[in-house]
Amino acid sequence: MGSQNRKRAALCLEELEIRLCPVTLTYWQPFSYDHQWSNGGNWSDGVPDVTHAAVFDGNHSNENCGVTTSVSATHDIYIRNGYTGTLYISQNCVLPVGNEAYLDNGAGHPVNIDFKSGGKLKIIGGDGGTSTIRDANFTTAGIVEAAGGKTQYIGTDGGITYAGFVVDAGATLQFSNSGTDGALLFKGGVAITNSGTVLVDDNDCTVARCPLFGTSLTFENDSGATVGFSSTVVTNISTFTNISLFNNGGTVNITGGGLGFSGSPYDAKMISGTINLDVGGTLVLAGNGYLQTGGSLYAKGSTTDDITAVGAIKFNGGNVFMGDGSNTYNFLRITTSSDTYIDGATFNFKVNAATSGMSDRLQIAKGTLHIDTNGGRSNMQWTINGIVGAGSWTVITADSGNAIDGDFTTKNIPVGFTETKNSSWILNHN
Repeated sequence: MGSQNRKRAALCLEELEIRLCPVTLTYWQPFSYDHQWSNGGNWSDGVPDVTHAAVFDGNHSNENCGVTTSVSATHDIYIRNGYTGTLYISQNCVLPVGNEAYLDNGAGHPVNIDFKSGGKLKIIGGDGGTSTIRDANFTTAGIVEAAGGKTQYIGTDGGITYAGFVVDAGATLQFSNSGTDGALLFKGGVAITNSGTVLVDDNDCTVARCPLFGTSLTFENDSGATVGFSSTVVTNISTFTNISLFNNGGTVNITGGGLGFSGSPYDAKMISGTINLDVGGTLVLAGNGYLQTGGSLYAKGSTTDDITAVGAIKFNGGNVFMGDGSNTYNFLRITTSSDTYIDGATFNFKVNAATSGMSDRLQIAKGTLHIDTNGGRSNMQWTINGIVGAGSWTVITADSGNAIDGDFTTKNIPVGFTETKNSSWILNHN
């Protein structure tokens, strides 16, 4: 097809879009010297507003655009068809998008947005639709804020960001189809601050990473927020490399497969909130281990759930539960190249008193278990189900052969039961 025919076909497609689209598309095609978003002369149908969608289209213009003053919300924004220009958002300026942002230039054509300090692209998502970001380079400093609806980051072609992602309550950020080479590269700032929902697809690969040696960023999961990962294949692991998890009141759900983090001073830290491991789910920690000072960790269901780590695992506060409900028993298995420490946490065990051997279990698959050896005051809490009969129930094992070091400050051994403690912790009833 000749170039003229291609242009006519493109124009026909655009006319069809205009007829079908409930809003008017206004194309970036600057003829003035200033290249400012706020100058109506730079657009085919005036400055974008709540009735206009802003379109940066390589078939119309590849000129740069600057947002240097506060602007009204545009209905949508499209960056497409190999647009090679850069959208500049100046210091403390906000570019609000009332509904969806479609930042997808096609394979091999990155989207370029340059933020200055305090600059922000705010995707309001007022109609609850899905925005798309693909192969986007967010340079300098700034924020990409998902304020409503769903924003999907498709990482097959990668992307470099110096900006942080902020997910507001009621909004969703979803990482899709990321690969080791296509992962989102964070170069500075705070990686993700979540007050809404972050979903991670079952990718079995690196989702996002910070490549700076000796520097790690933070994935902060705040009160009311949720992180979700689910896999039907337990060997599938999706990772945030050199990005540590800080659970600050939110919920992390890992159902099957594994969700991995690495960073400093801990790969994952929970001071409040909940981490749920279910259907063989694994929290994978690649460097500096886990610290829990509050909140609750659940090994749910009736399939062994795991924490695997290189560094130490420290339960210095909060609760650890196993099983979904009062009559569901499960294993929490910990495998670490270092040791596991319980110093101030409460471990909640359930025992089926009518069936010898059926109980929750903490399994230390590698490393030594130290209990209250650093001045902590930890507790054992018990739920005894069924009519009590004779039997024994192993609730803690140290499979590496190391003896369990130390003891719970408060054990609350149920009446009529006794304990045996060496390399395993056994509850007995005669």
